[in-house]
Amino acid sequence: KINIAIQYEPLGLDDFTPLNEAALIHFLRRALPLVESSLQENETVDIFCDLLANNNESSDEKHHILPSLDKEQKQWKEIHNFCNLEHSKGKMLTCIDWYPNRKDVVATSACVTSSFNERILTQEETATAHIIVWKFSIQIHPMLVLESPLD
Repeated sequence: KINIAIQYEPLGLDDFTPLNEAALIHFLRRALPLVESSLQENETVDIFCDLLANNNESSDEKHHILPSLDKEQKQWKEIHNFCNLEHSKGKMLTCIDWYPNRKDVVATSACVTSSFNERILTQEETATAHIIVWKFSIQIHPMLVLESPLD
């Protein structure tokens, strides 16, 4: 019924064993603190704020990560360019994130560029992916390269 990556037959109620009342209560008591903490974390982060919005539109600067544009400027200018010929050249960056406590460090994850159909055809093959940590003061060499056996 279920392949490693693809479910090809719908599951019905007969496929599940019902929990008795005591097991259900035990599960809910265990899960309640985890659900509550996740909901509280979601409340502290404004998930709808646009980090790339122009700062001139609002005075709340704590949500913006980029400097504001002048009225004459129509586009953003490239300030830094990070490229590692061995690990990220010709690959797709799937995520870019700041290091939590330092604003001068950024991490990027690079994996092989392929379409969804190509990924389906090669789902049993593994390809390595890299997380490359860059420091703004050192643009020539990455600060750290982490290699993952799976992409």
